Amino acid sequence: MNIGRNSPHVCAVDGKIYVFGGARRAWYEYDGGFIGDVYDPVKDKWDCLPKLADFWGHSHVSPMNVVLDDPKDTTNKLILLHIRHTKPLYAYNVRKKIWECFDDEFGDEFPSSYYMWPTNVVVDNFLCCYFTRGGFFSYDLNGKEWHNIHGILGLESDDRFHPTMKEYEPALFHLGGNILCFLWSYDQHRSYDYCGQYLIGCAKFKLVATNDKRSERDQSSLSLTQHRLGYFRLQVHDYRPESYVLL
Repeated sequence: MNIGRNSPHVCAVDGKIYVFGGARRAWYEYDGGFIGDVYDPVKDKWDCLPKLADFWGHSHVSPMNVVLDDPKDTTNKLILLHIRHTKPLYAYNVRKKIWECFDDEFGDEFPSSYYMWPTNVVVDNFLCCYFTRGGFFSYDLNGKEWHNIHGILGLESDDRFHPTMKEYEPALFHLGGNILCFLWSYDQHRSYDYCGQYLIGCAKFKLVATNDKRSERDQSSLSLTQHRLGYFRLQVHDYRPESYVLL
């Protein structure tokens, strides 16, 4: 890469690797603009992408590794990128090699005011996300609106489900079609003798359209239908190997 990065966000398009975020050097070392890198494995060469001059080079990127078909040209790709605590959602046009504003009112308000982990997938024309303390939401890529995703309350009523904490990063996966998988964990018991017990949850969902409007926010709604819910218990002892037990 052309600059040092720590845990950047990465995606692959047309055989090339695109890298964003994680810059650690002071912004004035590269003119203050937010930049990305692209690696061509055929040429074994790194190139800098055009700068997003409105943001500092060290700006934190929302973990949104989303690649879309260009609605104006299905043979082209768009890479979505959002800087945390800002409004615009940007799209990098791979063919034109330019940044374009995809939605100037995307973030900085509920629900995206909550911290978003790398828990987003695209199903049909909806970007489905999980926000810490906020729950599940969908962003309509065509209508450019946020909506609640209902159905997760059935999980929260289970005494084994705890809201994820910041230090235990959850993850959302797309299994194909409209099937999603959500993984989370939490520290069930922790004491000063460094002996901990963790519960790891795995929920498989089906995403379905619904006409159930529960608030003015839900101009169109999606819901999660639970297919399967399972838990693993992880026991950690100081100076002892870890063991996994299927509950």
